[in-house]
Amino acid sequence: MVRWSGRKLKVPLPARAPGPNRAWDIWAAPYRPLFLAASLCAVFVIFWWPLAAQFWVPAGRIEIPVIWHAHEMLFGFIGAAVGGYLLTALPSWTGHSPLHGKELICLTLLWVLARVVAAFAGSLPLIVLLLPGAGYFLLLTGSLLWRIIAAKAWPRIGFCAATATLGIADVVFWVQADRGYPADSLEIVRWMILVIAILASVIGNKAIPAFTANWLLVRGVKGELPRAKAPVPAAIVLAAALVLQGAGWSLASAWSLLIAAGLLLWPMRKWRTVAIWSDPLLVMLHLAYLWLPLGIGIVGLTRIGFVPLSNASALHVITIGAFGGLIFAIAGRTAARRVDGGLQAAPGFALGALLIWFAVPVRLVENGTGLAGLLWDLGWSLFLIGFILALRGPPPWPVLSGRRA
Repeated sequence: MVRWSGRKLKVPLPARAPGPNRAWDIWAAPYRPLFLAASLCAVFVIFWWPLAAQFWVPAGRIEIPVIWHAHEMLFGFIGAAVGGYLLTALPSWTGHSPLHGKELICLTLLWVLARVVAAFAGSLPLIVLLLPGAGYFLLLTGSLLWRIIAAKAWPRIGFCAATATLGIADVVFWVQADRGYPADSLEIVRWMILVIAILASVIGNKAIPAFTANWLLVRGVKGELPRAKAPVPAAIVLAAALVLQGAGWSLASAWSLLIAAGLLLWPMRKWRTVAIWSDPLLVMLHLAYLWLPLGIGIVGLTRIGFVPLSNASALHVITIGAFGGLIFAIAGRTAARRVDGGLQAAPGFALGALLIWFAVPVRLVENGTGLAGLLWDLGWSLFLIGFILALRGPPPWPVLSGRRA
């Protein structure tokens, strides 16, 4: 049983299954299979995408390789990472034990099955194509929802809306592809990038200042501490940009993106980034989050015509730099070693983080797509080496941070 007293979680993690077989360790905490799935997806999708045009292109619903690539990066890679983070943070919000065992196995299998049916989309009935992905997001949303309601943690209910929106978007993506409208499917992806940007801004503005302030306190670094705040104005303006985009008011939507970028960038001036340069885990969080306002601003400038980039290239600043970098940094904290109560990055993390970060400017250079993909795959491969080594044994607690001041 989990005992809940005030805000302190007692006995939060499930015990390892009895016996010498340690294969059960991976199912002891949600971040383990889901971050592993996200990492493997990140490597494979980028590796296979340029080969698909020559060796394998799904027929029928996704004849264009970019359709499969966009779907798998959004609903596969980001979908698994969102589930891994939210389910890992959930015990701190609710006092419930983390998702583990059979329910976690079922969730992961649905995700895996969704990747398999996407690979054979052209030869499968639409209903078969829809069920695994929709089932994953439905089970994820339900797991979050009932625990949040039971704990009356009402401020967290918005996360359920985000995962439900991902599930609905996944269904609409396939329906439009099945009807022969791949451009509509890609438009759904572009919409969902802004939805995930809102989610990333909420998580980043809470978690990064909190982790930074704790690190500074523990090490006795003097000066004003960063304060975690919900980016309500920026989230509202981003939501307005979505509405304006849907209404066909492209110019107004672009200016809304520029305003949102400024609102997200402004609080970062007090995050004490210079003071934490000795900790690669924190540095990557700060640098990855920086791509969020920069990327949103670049998308806005591109749509206005001030920056000579394609819309796809501009959106990759957000997807590679902000989403990929933040997932890399947060997942890296779960794989970190505990040394004297603090977190020490796993082997290869710092180099992998640099490769991911520099993949963004390389992607913006003309003919830089191939090299950016190579940097991305090398970075995530280095991450996987350290992450796999951390999958054995009982999960640490707290998962995402070391000792607290």
